[in-house]
Amino acid sequence: ASSATVSDFGFVRWLPDGQLDPGFGTNGVLLVDFFGGTDSANDLLVLPDGRLLAAGLARNGSTSTAALVRLHP
Repeated sequence: ASSATVSDFGFVRWLPDGQLDPGFGTNGVLLVDFFGGTDSANDLLVLPDGRLLAAGLARNGSTSTAALVRLHP
């Protein structure tokens, strides 16, 4: 039996009171999937305008490729 694991880039945003922000993603959680395979975010940068840039790898079949996501939180 196969036990394949799939992962995505994952982000959460909290409100000042510590609760997840329901206006971000789905109830405060945003998952980004590239090709249905295993993705991994390795770096996160806050841009001067407050946006976020996440970089990592996305798996497409047997090949991995660079993956970038820019978030507008």
